[in-house]
Amino acid sequence: SLLSVGLGCQVKYAKDFIYTDSLNLNDKNTEVSIGVNCRTCDRMDCQQRAFPPLHKKFDIDLNKRGISVYVAD
Repeated sequence: SLLSVGLGCQVKYAKDFIYTDSLNLNDKNTEVSIGVNCRTCDRMDCQQRAFPPLHKKFDIDLNKRGISVYVAD
């Protein structure tokens, strides 16, 4: 099997990661909001959504194919 680990931190600590050497950390246009988890996140257009939200009605069209069935257009 293949596993991956995602690391995150506040931007003020990003300069300490070697993987950010080529990133412009001052460019606010590259910021992406993240939620605690998919079920409580308000971002309906998130392409990484893995679960439907608990607090909103979400219609799934089984005849439509996209990145995820939980991504709203």
